[in-house]
Amino acid sequence: NIKHSEIISKFFITEKNAVVRASGDAIILARFFYNISWRQAALYFTREAAKMDSENPRAYLYQGLVHAYYTDRQNQESAAENIEKAIGLGLKDSQSYYVLGIVYMNLGRMSEAEDMFKKALEIDENNEQARGFLKKYF
Repeated sequence: NIKHSEIISKFFITEKNAVVRASGDAIILARFFYNISWRQAALYFTREAAKMDSENPRAYLYQGLVHAYYTDRQNQESAAENIEKAIGLGLKDSQSYYVLGIVYMNLGRMSEAEDMFKKALEIDENNEQARGFLKKYF
C-alpha cells in the first residue's frame, strides 16, 4: 500500500535485480529461483554454487534442469552434461536418471534414454513417470 511504498520499492526483488539483491547459500537460492521459474537467476546461483564447491552434485543438477527447460540443442547438451556430472558426483536418485532420459530423448539418443528410464525404475519401481515413458516410447 502507499504507506509502505518506500520500503517496498527499496527491497522489491524482480528477476532483473535478483542476483544483486539476493544473498545466502547459493544452492538454496538456485533452487528457489528455479522453482519460481526465474531461470537466469537460478543459472547464476548454480554456477556460483559450483564455484564454491565443485563436488556438490546439486549445483550441477540444477544447472542441468535450467538448461533442460530450453529446447535448443546447445541447452539440451548442457543439460545432459550437467546432469551426468551430478550423477557422477553421487546423486544417483531415480528422478535424476528420469530427467536425463528425457534430455537424451530430446537429443535423439534413444537407446541411452531407454537405459536411463530403466535405471530410474531399478532405483524406484514406483517412478510412474519413467514407467510411462518406457511404455509409451520403448
